[in-house]
This record gives sequence, C-alpha cells and structure tokens, in this order.
Amino acid sequence: MAETFDTHKAFRELTESDCFADDQAERLVALFNGAIVGNVATKADLENLEKSLKSELKLCIVSAVGIGVGLIKALDYLPPAM
Repeated sequence: MAETFDTHKAFRELTESDCFADDQAERLVALFNGAIVGNVATKADLENLEKSLKSELKLCIVSAVGIGVGLIKALDYLPPAM
C-alpha cells in the first residue's frame, strides 16, 4: 500500500520543535502536501501510460517487419553477383 503524507503529523512535528509558529507550520505543510499530491502518479495514470507504450511498441514492430519484408523483396530486383 502506498504511503501517504500525514499532514497532521507533519504540522505537529513542526510546531512541537519550537522552530515554527502555527501559521508557519500550516503554510509549510500545505506547500509540501501540494508538491507531493501534484507529483504522484495514480493507478489510472500508469495504466494509460502502459496502453500508450504498448500501442507505440506494436506500431514500431509492425513498421520494422514491413521494412524488413520490403528490403528482402528489393533483393529480388538486384542483378546476380558475379
């Protein structure tokens, strides 16, 4: 299971350290939470990426096979080696 950012715990640790006032700790926690939430891929994001990559890979494979067949057929038109 994925870890989550415990905003309450972070706020408590910042204020209990006596380094930050409540309003400062609250702003810091909000800033960190926003950065974390904005940069986390969801399961749906990963599934969409997987589908996209599979489609691109299939296209590359089909293209490579087509080019290979074309090159082999082109050999038929070359004059015989002496």
